[in-house]
Order: sequence, then structure tokens, then C-alpha cells
Amino acid sequence: MDPEPSKETLIDLLKKGNTSSLLAMLGNVVIAIIKGVAAVLSGSGAMFASTMHSIADSVNQGFVFAGSILAEKKPTRRFPTGFGLAGLLIFFVWLPLLLSRSWLMKPFVKGFISCSIPLLRMDFG
Repeated sequence: MDPEPSKETLIDLLKKGNTSSLLAMLGNVVIAIIKGVAAVLSGSGAMFASTMHSIADSVNQGFVFAGSILAEKKPTRRFPTGFGLAGLLIFFVWLPLLLSRSWLMKPFVKGFISCSIPLLRMDFG
């Protein structure tokens, strides 16, 4: 362990992350945006559900990327055994989000339906 650990910048930490999880996260964000636009234009509840699934995949890949960054950090004086338990912390942040997803989805679904159905029934001439 280095007695005086060097300060790592955010860019240095991001370079240490797992590139495939970062690319998967960005790809899922793009897919979620496209599906979201299609859901609004079509009014399809299935497409909206698929949009939410792509957003959940993006968040999951973000957690994987953050965990890969923390796994590469060197031990410091404050954390002499390294940052292995940070993955456990990320899990306990992710778990309530997963469990509360169904409670949070209900207002979004109701709002989506109330906003998209009237638009589909309007006659624009």
C-alpha cells in the first residue's frame, strides 16, 4: 500500500471501467429513447413497457460499470483492504430500486395512457 496515494481524477477512474458495460449502457439508452418515441407516437402500452425495460437495463449496466471502476481502485490508507465492499453497497442501493419499481410504474403508466390516448383520437384535419 502506498503511504501517499496519488489522487485519481474522474477521467482516470472512468478509463479503468469495463468498456463493454459502458457501451451496453449507452446502447440501451439509445434504444430506450427510440422505443420511447415509438411508444408516444403509437400509443402502444407494450412499446411503453419495452421502453421501461430498456431503461432498467441501462441502469443495471450503469451499476455494473460503477462496480468495475471501484474494483480497479487501489487500496488506500482509509480503505486498506480495497473497495470490494463497495459492490455490496451498490447492491443495497439497487435492491430498493428494483423492489419499488412496481410502485413507481403505476403513475407513469397512467400518465402515459392519459397523455397519449387523447392525441391519437384527435383529428388534425
